[in-house]
Amino acid sequence: STKKFIRTKLKDTLDKRRKGKVVKDQKLKQQQKKLGKRNFEEEEKSDSEIDDASDEEELLEDNLDETQNSESEMSDNIEDLEIEDFSEDSSDEEDSDEETDEQTKENHKVELMALKEKDPEFFKYLQENDQELLNFGSSDEEDTAAQEEENQDSDVEEDTDNKVVDMEVLDEEGEATISNQITLSKDLINKWKRLLSEKNSLRALKKLLMAFRSAANFSDSDKEGEFFTYKIPNSSVFNAVIIATVKYAPIVLDFHLMECDGNRFKGLPSQSKKWKKLQPLTKSFLTNLIKLYKTLTDPTMVKFVMKESTSGEFHGSTQFFQCFPKLIKEYVKVLVGFWSRIDNSNKTEELSVEKTNFEQLQLVSFLGLRKICVINASFVELVLKLSYSAYISTASKTNSLNLKSIKFLLTSLTELELLSPPQSLYSHAFTNIRKLAIILRQAITAKSPEAVKKVYSWSFLWGCRLWANVVAGGVEGFVGGKESILKPLIYPLVQVILGAMRIRTSSKYFPHRLHCIKLVIDIESRTKTFIPVCSYLFDIFDSVEITKLGKASTNKKFDFESNVRTQKEYLGTKVFQTGVVEETIDLLFEYFGIQALKISFPELVLPALFQLKRFQKTNKSNFALTKNLNLLIEKLELNQSFILEKRSDVDFSPKDLNAANAFLSTIKSSESPLLKYLENRRKVQKSLMI
Repeated sequence: STKKFIRTKLKDTLDKRRKGKVVKDQKLKQQQKKLGKRNFEEEEKSDSEIDDASDEEELLEDNLDETQNSESEMSDNIEDLEIEDFSEDSSDEEDSDEETDEQTKENHKVELMALKEKDPEFFKYLQENDQELLNFGSSDEEDTAAQEEENQDSDVEEDTDNKVVDMEVLDEEGEATISNQITLSKDLINKWKRLLSEKNSLRALKKLLMAFRSAANFSDSDKEGEFFTYKIPNSSVFNAVIIATVKYAPIVLDFHLMECDGNRFKGLPSQSKKWKKLQPLTKSFLTNLIKLYKTLTDPTMVKFVMKESTSGEFHGSTQFFQCFPKLIKEYVKVLVGFWSRIDNSNKTEELSVEKTNFEQLQLVSFLGLRKICVINASFVELVLKLSYSAYISTASKTNSLNLKSIKFLLTSLTELELLSPPQSLYSHAFTNIRKLAIILRQAITAKSPEAVKKVYSWSFLWGCRLWANVVAGGVEGFVGGKESILKPLIYPLVQVILGAMRIRTSSKYFPHRLHCIKLVIDIESRTKTFIPVCSYLFDIFDSVEITKLGKASTNKKFDFESNVRTQKEYLGTKVFQTGVVEETIDLLFEYFGIQALKISFPELVLPALFQLKRFQKTNKSNFALTKNLNLLIEKLELNQSFILEKRSDVDFSPKDLNAANAFLSTIKSSESPLLKYLENRRKVQKSLMI
């Protein structure tokens, strides 16, 4: 390496030193001219030093030429030359330079004091017009002090094994040049943490990020060709590196983005003047954070890392991801993957903790996605696109084990959708409702088993549920004198849902029909829009499955909530017949409960009472149906009498719509016989589910 230095870089080094000496001397002369006095002794001394340096440089150049002419002579000369001697010569020159500088500064101060006593008016003039001349030398002292402070900060580690490491510099890809690995220890990590917490040291952060890079690539550390600055000896140190990085990295980066007045920078981090210096460190941190998410398998550890890295007053690492479009896309994919991951296994009580960890990871991932949508609306479309695709894919595999998790996906995705701007929300909802309508039209026109199967699938049903929730939530939560922008979507959505349950009317598809009717009733309840659905429920009572006497079966109760079609072993059985009757009666109670306090309830319920009494007479052999019908008819008639009694006291005509809509709006729901019974019925059903 010494031969290479002499051959390639020595000449340039000497040239730079000579030029620097000349420039420094010229600056000194100019400053002395401003003062009006020259220090000839210093000038002569400087000239003599330059001559000496020139003689020394000429001698070295001659040696360089001789070395280039004869390679054998060069090798002999190099053997006699020790790198320590070269360093000592350089340090001697630097010491002499420092002594000259100090002497010059001291003479300058003496001359200024003499000038102040001899000509105070001129000294005052210099103070007002050329303060830089009077402060000559002080700026260098300040720079030296600042450099010393930085050097104290940079001395953060010493290798106990005396390993030699090249200067660690992160480039944009987070790489480091190393000659040997350093084995990490908790003491070293604690030292970094102390510097980060007390001084917000950027140097310590750089070293911690190098260690974090090793942790993120821990599984690849044994591969051939993979080299990292730090070596992680065990899982304890691995955890310590991750915890320290995700906790301190966002805080320190945010600290160094502060404005000069001490206030936090409020814009996008990449818009800060200090971003150029912090950009490589930030990119390294975020890139390795994504790698870490992809390699971690323990949901508890993933949950902790995600929670720590996104927490804080200023959204943690999330605020920095928005500065890197490619990285934030990868980050959203990672979050969506954790959010849509569900546990399909039938966990026992001993493994219930693991199942809880999966659910908590779902929640933390959702909060991360929500945070992205909140801090920057431009990423909402990306989040919704990936989330909707993952939601439909996961929901297509619905069963009794993962039903709770998929319901969480439905609720959380609904919230994400409602975060988007109104115009964007309408466009997204309209586009996806139209896709559902196209699937329905293909099933009606083609009538092929494949096309029909798409309609009678969990994917289609959960898609309808999502947009029913979004549309109802948008209309229900709308505040203001105008109507919600989503209200026009109620009609096409309801038409798609009602059309889907009319393609197949056999008892095999009763669960699908009941799911669809439940959706429509929910839309009607939340949007205050009248949608007649009684006829679709009465069709079930007229079906052969109900009118015929069911056969005995040892099957357990049919689970309507986690099934979209009926299995063959349940068709025609008494247990399935009883289940259909109970589900249908429940939906009729819910439907009439929405209308229970309306002034038109007596007229609305009259046709339904005729139909229900007819079913009661024609199906006397079906005890379960007769029992439930008697109860429903009784409550409807009681509520009908209640409304007629209240209505007899009003003094407005049916044309006064405002007064009609305000009818009984001030009374409690418990005063209505139907609503009072319905509330108790819901409590009983909820207790049975628990």
